[in-house]
Amino acid sequence: MIVGLSVIALSTARDKGTTTASDKGTNCPSQDVREMLREAGQGFNGSVIEIHEDRLVIEAESQYDERSIAFGERVTVYGRSLPATLLGRIGIVVRRQDGRWQATRCDVVPGARMARGVHGGAPCPAPGVRITDVKVEGHTVSLRLRLTGDVTDLLLRWDGTVRRRALAPGVSMIVQRHRFPTTGRRQIRVRAYGAAGPGCGGPGRWSAASRRTVDIA
Repeated sequence: MIVGLSVIALSTARDKGTTTASDKGTNCPSQDVREMLREAGQGFNGSVIEIHEDRLVIEAESQYDERSIAFGERVTVYGRSLPATLLGRIGIVVRRQDGRWQATRCDVVPGARMARGVHGGAPCPAPGVRITDVKVEGHTVSLRLRLTGDVTDLLLRWDGTVRRRALAPGVSMIVQRHRFPTTGRRQIRVRAYGAAGPGCGGPGRWSAASRRTVDIA
């Protein structure tokens, strides 16, 4: 049970015309979250406390400016069927209308993208992936992956067996496992996709790759 030929290859490239799980299910334009904030005048990222058909209650984890919604403030945002996960992170731009904060589905972006953009940083830096550790136990291989930038999808090729996993932007470390049915030398390739979709703006996607060769004894 030896990890053999420990070769890591890294590459970064822009992809065009390819759709991943994270790209589906939205008809909203891909607009840079910084531009969205300028147009709306207000926005924040936070944790979703309550979900209702016509509103969300969110605890703010950022502050756009001194006149903004305060860090730690619980904010009720009105809008029909706003996409959210209970206790999950969310980014949202809001407008003050009729005495309350309002938003639409297209005002919602991943929380990690808003957290970068609300302070003027690039919301969707190019994705990166690196295999930092490999463990072989019998026929089972465990990979520890270090993710950087904006990663929304992983494509893992276990010597011919392909697996895809969708992620929320902001994940920095993940472990993936696979059991090979036979012994021998096996090639493992990992490609990370991201930097496209709600809050990013710009054309295409970026991807980065890493690979490792292992011996299954």
